[in-house]
Amino acid sequence: MVFFEESGKEALKSGVIGFEINLVAKSLPASPAFRDFVLPFKSQCGPIETAFSFSLISKIAHPLGLYVWCHGHIEGERLTRFILSLQRKPKSTPSSNLIQISDRLGGYPSGLSRLWPTMAEQQAEYRAEFTGMITEPRRWRLKIKRSKLPKKVAAFTLDQEEIHLQNPREKTDVLVTFFSAQSEYLLQIKSVLDLKLDEACFESASEQLWRKANSLFINK
Repeated sequence: MVFFEESGKEALKSGVIGFEINLVAKSLPASPAFRDFVLPFKSQCGPIETAFSFSLISKIAHPLGLYVWCHGHIEGERLTRFILSLQRKPKSTPSSNLIQISDRLGGYPSGLSRLWPTMAEQQAEYRAEFTGMITEPRRWRLKIKRSKLPKKVAAFTLDQEEIHLQNPREKTDVLVTFFSAQSEYLLQIKSVLDLKLDEACFESASEQLWRKANSLFINK
């Protein structure tokens, strides 16, 4: 199953459209090649003067276009914080500076081919978080009974319902959000994964997280 397609036809095939996948690590080696790669994108983060940030932006327009955001803190030869995020582009236009940096690196997805070699295909533990919209709820039926929405509560109206689920053994948290006036629902899955950073890492992380939540679906 592919979660992050930029083609509308392809994105709808699985009945799940990935909105965002975040990968966060607390300690990774920072190779000389990686330090050279991010040097032009230094951006102080609090007291960390050696922090960096850059984005790789697709030419495909909102709502299906994607972009990558990369942020980290370098201390000596280590990355003490590293965030790699793939998200759908917002409606708003990015700043000219972000666009210039993205174009300089080749944009999304081409710019990633310059990043991966500097990471030397590191295998490490990441805190991963996937968010996606289930566009075919009959295909992906949950073992959860949703409330009838909207619903009056005293002088208020309940038009959204969030259900939190935890699996301590798998270190996995799931958040399901139901909305009034639509059958589609939002699914967020968080867990710890062992990943290799390469061209398949975003889809691999999404697939692993999906499998961890698979028991919540009927006949899956």
